[in-house]
Amino acid sequence: MQHCWLANTTGHPNAFLPYDQLREHNIRDLKYTFELLGPHASWELLGRTSAAIPTLRKIKDHVELQFNHYCRGKSHTSPDAEEDISKLVQAFHDSKVHKYTAGRKAKNKCVDVMVKGSESARITKSMDSYYEKRKREQSTDERYLESGGTGSTSSITGTATTTT
Repeated sequence: MQHCWLANTTGHPNAFLPYDQLREHNIRDLKYTFELLGPHASWELLGRTSAAIPTLRKIKDHVELQFNHYCRGKSHTSPDAEEDISKLVQAFHDSKVHKYTAGRKAKNKCVDVMVKGSESARITKSMDSYYEKRKREQSTDERYLESGGTGSTSSITGTATTTT
């Protein structure tokens, strides 16, 4: 490793990566983290996005840090959950939602969505709308060969409104 070029994308001391490993990180980010999807994904857009990968990565890391997002780690070790669990326990105890407090009132009442959703007027309206959207005109044309086998055809035409 006498002539190996190193890059430090984080600015932290001793956080240097060989350029080939940095290239692999960029490829991973292009394929998975900042994947281009949909009808507008193109090679041109991929080329423009690849130049912004370091900035997008810093933005992603900043947002994860702001939301205390602990789902994705930066190392290949098994995460120790003790610190996270102790933070959750502390937050639970600090909120005191599990303790009885005389005179405390709920700020917002929960709606029973099962009862509200099964009201007969709501169901009737939904079913009427469902059947109304399924109505369409359908052709009742019938074509058949004449009984002489001469190849000439006759037809009966008409239309009907049906529900499919």
